[in-house]
Order: sequence, then C-alpha cells, then structure tokens
Amino acid sequence: MRILLLSKRHPMGRDLVERPYGRFFHLPRELAARGHAVKMLLVHHKRAEAWSGSQHGMEWETVEPRGRLLSLPGHLLDRARDFRPNWILGCSDTYYGILAVRFARRLGARALLDAYDNYASYVPWCRPLHAAWFAAARAADLVSVAGPTLATLFERHGRRGPTLLLPMAVDPVGFFPRDRFRCRAQLGLPYDREYVGYFGSVSRSRDIEVLFEAWRRLRVRRPRLELLLAGRLERGLALPQGARFLGYLADDLLPILMNAVDVLAVVNRDSAFGNYSYPIKLYEAMACGLPVAASATESVRWILRAGGGSLAAPGDTEALVCALEKELSSNAMPSVMQPDWSTLVETLSTHPLFR
Repeated sequence: MRILLLSKRHPMGRDLVERPYGRFFHLPRELAARGHAVKMLLVHHKRAEAWSGSQHGMEWETVEPRGRLLSLPGHLLDRARDFRPNWILGCSDTYYGILAVRFARRLGARALLDAYDNYASYVPWCRPLHAAWFAAARAADLVSVAGPTLATLFERHGRRGPTLLLPMAVDPVGFFPRDRFRCRAQLGLPYDREYVGYFGSVSRSRDIEVLFEAWRRLRVRRPRLELLLAGRLERGLALPQGARFLGYLADDLLPILMNAVDVLAVVNRDSAFGNYSYPIKLYEAMACGLPVAASATESVRWILRAGGGSLAAPGDTEALVCALEKELSSNAMPSVMQPDWSTLVETLSTHPLFR
C-alpha cells in the first residue's frame, strides 16, 4: 500500500527529521519495514529549514506555512495527490486529523486518525476546532488511540466506527535497567543521596506544585532526599529551594537520568487533559525498572492496571507523600508488560480494514 502521514514536524517538542521519536515516527517506520510505500508530509510549527529526501526507508517532505497559511491546505492536498496514497494518517494534532479525513475523501483514499491525548483540551476555548476534530473522528475509516479513555471520549462524541487501541511505547534504544551509581557518576550527581525524579513539562497545569510540597514534607523525615527535575520549565514558576533543575537534556542522557534516581514521580490533574494523557515518561521508567509514584488519573490507572507503582489521588499532597515513601522504601520494580512498536504495528497491519 501507499501510506501518507500528515503531522506537524515538532510533536512533543522533538524535530522528527533530526530526532525521530514516538508514535509519529515508529508507526510509519514499522509500516515501511513491512514493505509499504510511506511518505512523511510534515508542517513546520517552529523555525527550521525545509527538507525533502529519503531516510529510514521512507520519503520525507517538510512544508513551511509562513506566507501561505490560507493556501496551505491546498498545497498539502497537491502534495498528497502527487503521492497517490491508499491511506492517509492524521497524527499529532487536531488539524492533521481533520485534513487527513478531508484529503482522503477528495482522493478516494481511506483515513486513519490517531490520538495520544485529548487534543481538544489544548485550547479549550476553540469550540469550532473541537467540533471539526470530533466530526473528523466520526468520519474516519479507522481511529487509533493511546488508551481506552480516548476511545470512550470519541464514542461520547458520536464515533460509531472501529477504534483500535495502540498504546504508547518506548523508543527501542536506550531504555533498559542500568547501574544506578554509574549513572549518577556520569551525571555528576552525589552517590550518597536519595533522588525523586520528575522529567517532562515542569508546569502548574500538571499539578507540579503538589509534588513540590510532597517533597518538602518527605524531606523532613528523609533529609538526604533530593528532587531532580528536567524538561521545560514554565515561565514564572518558582522552584522549591534545594531542588536540582537540569534543564532540557540531550536525548541520549534521558535513560541515564532515569536510571540515576530512586523513584520517578508522574503527576497530573483530574482534568480534561490529565484523564486522557498516557505519559511516555511512565512507560520509559517502567522499561528501566524504575519504581514510580503517580497521580491516579484514569489513564495512569489503566497503564498500571496489572500492578506496579504506587498511586495517589490527584491533588492530594499527603497521599503523594505516602506513595513516594512506599516506593523509596520498597524499591520494587514495576511488573507491567511493555508494548513495542513492532507488535503494535502488527496489530494495525492485521486489522480487517487496513488493506
């Protein structure tokens, strides 16, 4: 088959051309490895040089929207028409799911809409965009989701066609258990401390201040306990005194950082975002055998349904203190089966519609 993927070029802050990552890259790459002709058609949302060529067994083309916002859909449709796809996959955002369905109808192709978050929660005031997104989901030939709460969300908005569960999975390189003290030495961290790690968006919207307060309380009983943060820091957010913020680290250092800490904290709110978010950092931590303490959102409860980790009610500081202390004391490794991209794409490839 001929498969066209529509996406922004920088989903989750990563440049797919220079730093291939996540479901936006591994799903099409695994399809290409099965003999399908795959094209990545990507739109810049950040400054980057336009690029086209072949790599990883796929054809690539990036499009700069500046100066052609009104004509951009028509330009993308022309590029899609030139490729003559059998399937168009809309990934990474509302816009590309909407365009995938519209282009598929124009070109006599089929449309697959993929969702790893509740995209409507990103800009809650933009109701016309949300309506178009859910209309696209109703019309798509197939919808793939990172977890069951997203499938339920689409059903509530009228989706009656098939929905395929394709969970998040870690990148196949780097995430495995390593010696904790060697990792600390590589990062220049003191050996004789306990570390709670939080890696990702350091933002109030993720309830990060609940983690800050939980760490302060727990540190009274465990004075050698440090809070280690890495990722993007929300402007104006005050970090607690004594916390170590490492900034945004290079990709190859993240598995080292994961393996350097004693427990990973994954916090979020009981919200239109939190209950539909399937944190990739949680999967990465489990692949490293790292104990986890997490907010018990609906999505996280599903990820940890088979056991492993300690859960705390979202927004409950004392419950998070107890969860962190339990994991620090037990040092138990999560017993959750890890999906991999090859198996997930095999599920997609064998779906009766995907022909």
